[in-house]
This record gives sequence, C-alpha cells and structure tokens, in this order.
Amino acid sequence: VPVPSGGSTTTTAASLPPPATTISQLSPGQAAALLLHRRTCRTNLTTWCTEALAERDQAPARHHLFLIDALKDVAAGRCDRLMVLMPPGSAKSTYASVLFPAWFLAQPGPPRDVIGTSYNSELAEDFSSKVQKLMKSHGPTLQATVATDNRKLWYLANGSSYRAAGAKSGITGRRADLFIIDDPLAGHE
Repeated sequence: VPVPSGGSTTTTAASLPPPATTISQLSPGQAAALLLHRRTCRTNLTTWCTEALAERDQAPARHHLFLIDALKDVAAGRCDRLMVLMPPGSAKSTYASVLFPAWFLAQPGPPRDVIGTSYNSELAEDFSSKVQKLMKSHGPTLQATVATDNRKLWYLANGSSYRAAGAKSGITGRRADLFIIDDPLAGHE
C-alpha cells in the first residue's frame, strides 16, 4: 500500500512571522507568506491538521495521513460513507470528529451543516465544543467566524452550522452535509 503523500505540509517557517505579531507589524514578505500559508490551510486538509496540531507540538503520523486522505475523499464527494476502524488511542476522534469538521465547515461555497453524534449527548457536545474552540482560535486561518456560542447547536457567520446530538436525541428530519458518528455505543454495550 503506498504511503499517502499528504500534500504540502510545510511552508518556509523562516518567512512566517512569530505568532504574537500583529498584521501591521508584518513586512510585505511576511504578509505574503502568512496569506499563502492560510490559503494552503483552507485548501489542504493535511496542512490544516499540521497547523492545528502544532500548538500541541504534535504532527500527523503515517497512519494519520491515511485517515486524512480518506477524509479528503469524503470532503470531495468521492466517498459518501466512511467507517474508521483503528485501535484505541490512535487519534481517530481528533482527526475525524474535531479537525476535519472544523476544516469542512470553513470551506468556501454555500453554508454547510454538520451533525456530530455519539452514544450520549455529553460526548457529542464535548466534540462540538472542541470544534468550536478550534475554529475560534484559528478563525483568521480558516476565514471563519463563530457567530453563536452553544455546545448543542451553533452557527458560523457564513451560515454553516454544527449540531451535537446523543444517540437517542431527536435529529429526525435534520439534514446534514456531513454526519459524524463517533463512539455510537457506550463501553458496556
């Protein structure tokens, strides 16, 4: 099985400004490098994941690149159903339930709706909160603004939405462009 290329995951780090630098303090070269980096994060899931994980001193491992490639296929419409079966602790939820929905919601075009579900509402809302926090902290990079602050249902300024629901919650009749089921069964079931 070939190793996924992952796309461009690096930028010229030397040309990017320090994180605390304000826009008005940037040189033209730094501003251009920052804009290019942000554009690449918005268009390339691998670059986005690398950027988002950098603040935790983490980076996608080889098995994560396989998952990222599969998630890219979902986003592009080449795959309409994806089941991820990986061992516990392999960061399935980090990539599929946190990083991917944040990137997916920020894609240009018409508003997108995401429903994130789990075996109970608490876990679904935890994922929702992580996605929301990530989008707030990386708003300029994703060109996305969180417009409402709620764990169960929240919106972006572009009209996209994220709804969190437990397995027995009422989501009948709700439509979604991306439907995520993470841990559908409690550990004892």
